[in-house]
Amino acid sequence: MIIFAGLALSIAAFATIFWLERSRGAQDIAVGYQAYEGGAVLLAGVDPEGALNQVLVLAPEDEGGYSIYTIPARTIVATSSAGFQRLDAIMADGGPGPLADTVAGLLQIPIGRYAVFNDQTLEKAAGKAEIINFRADQPLETAGGEIRLAAGDNLVAPDTALSWLKASVADPQAGPTIQALFFRGLSQALASVPEEEMDPLAAELAGTMDSNLGPGELAALIVSVVGSGRQPGVWPLPVRYAGGEDWYFEPVPDQVSALVQGSSAGALFDLEVRNGTETTGLVEAAAAKLAPLRYNISQNPAPSEVNYDHTQIRCGSEALAECKVVRDTLGAGTIIKDEFLDERRITVIIGRDMVPAGEQ
Repeated sequence: MIIFAGLALSIAAFATIFWLERSRGAQDIAVGYQAYEGGAVLLAGVDPEGALNQVLVLAPEDEGGYSIYTIPARTIVATSSAGFQRLDAIMADGGPGPLADTVAGLLQIPIGRYAVFNDQTLEKAAGKAEIINFRADQPLETAGGEIRLAAGDNLVAPDTALSWLKASVADPQAGPTIQALFFRGLSQALASVPEEEMDPLAAELAGTMDSNLGPGELAALIVSVVGSGRQPGVWPLPVRYAGGEDWYFEPVPDQVSALVQGSSAGALFDLEVRNGTETTGLVEAAAAKLAPLRYNISQNPAPSEVNYDHTQIRCGSEALAECKVVRDTLGAGTIIKDEFLDERRITVIIGRDMVPAGEQ
């Protein structure tokens, strides 16, 4: 009886240890998921020489899921110790830690974790996609004409997509938008990867990256952002071209703030911008200001036969809160509740109050 009792206790102890060890991996992954709730994660892409060429920020959304912000490596930002510097110079001088701190200051969000990926990471990820879609809201063309995108779907093979991403890094015209379109198309392609293939792929991708996250945490992050069925919103940081031969991008502060404060829930609303004046270019300028709010924006830039003195923001019954955000972003506009509009539709009619002083 003593022998059998001892054997039973040994088996019970072994089983307990076995199940604890087996569950530890799942617990590590669960901890990995929880580790991102307090802040965003920075992904820094480097070329074969180690120079920064891509910056992505994975920001958790209040509604669940993630938004991805893409930032050109040639973006100039203020630093606490060296004045204004480009992001690629900050990476070269200090590595991903100081880069993450600088980007956190730019976006005004906490970034405590980072990972560095390379061409091998991108090739492995793109290799899972038969097609990558560069879906553009309007025609795009690089400064040298190497890349031309039509409005709508632009379906290309992974090799072509990677070559376009590489070319976009050195393009001051359409480069920032093309980078965002690549990562949007890649995330959509990865969302269709079967669940049983996604975990091994995430582990393989994590193995190509250097990070202050553990390998299990990094793999869990990848699955949580672009795992099967997940399609995060991907948004380019609002920037403008500046400089001459040694050119760079400047962030547009008010649009950056609108982007970060925006929400993926904005995709539930349709927003149309119309020209209510005889002045051209107003609709395009207003749409650029409103783009970071993440609404489904359409433009009607044709000059109006009737000049509206004041900008109107016409709202469906469920879009009043969004209309206030639109007014604050534009800095003008009278909000009108329109019972004839769909519940989640907003129509902005640009008036003469938004015509620049020199053109009135």
